[in-house]
Amino acid sequence: MALSGHFNAAGETGSRSLDRGRPRRAGALETVVGAMKAGCVYMPVFAIVFAFLVPVHTIMLEQQLGARTVIAGLVFFIGGFAGGITAWTVSALLARGRVWSARFSLAMIANAILVPLATAFVFFLQYRIYFSQWHAHALSETWFWQIGFTGATAVYLFIVSGVHYIFPYGIVVLIGVSALFCKWSGGGSGDNVSGKNSRDVCAQRVDPGRIPR
Repeated sequence: MALSGHFNAAGETGSRSLDRGRPRRAGALETVVGAMKAGCVYMPVFAIVFAFLVPVHTIMLEQQLGARTVIAGLVFFIGGFAGGITAWTVSALLARGRVWSARFSLAMIANAILVPLATAFVFFLQYRIYFSQWHAHALSETWFWQIGFTGATAVYLFIVSGVHYIFPYGIVVLIGVSALFCKWSGGGSGDNVSGKNSRDVCAQRVDPGRIPR
């Protein structure tokens, strides 16, 4: 009985030491706040690079730069910032505790979907502001139909005239921001176990000094 109690006490002590050696996993709210803070730091740079795709593509087509290029670049900047910070936050929530390859895949998918969607939404707002002077009163049945047709037209025009700015050249930008997210989520977010902490935990598991004699 005494020997059994000695082993139980030693096991409980080792378990408590092991728990103390493990980094605390961040909660959902903490992860969202941290991701949004990091997004506010990184996404302005991403949005600038994303908007720069417009003049680059225009020059490669040997077309002249003008006011339309500036407006399109502004739309891509706003869409890149809004979609980028949303994708960063969603990726942080879904990638908690996952390996590098899974985090990269989640970030790549989130950026490839949410950044074009946000840019298309900004494109739609531009059309909405322009056509609002001819629309009916807000929240009326006619108004909803007009918003629907305006939105469908804006999405169609964005697919025809805007997506080619993102693909294929924007793939490089999306890969870069996804890799940056993996680096941040793996070392700076405090959500995943770092290499040093992993070695410390393994050392605690095999520490001969904790084996009762």
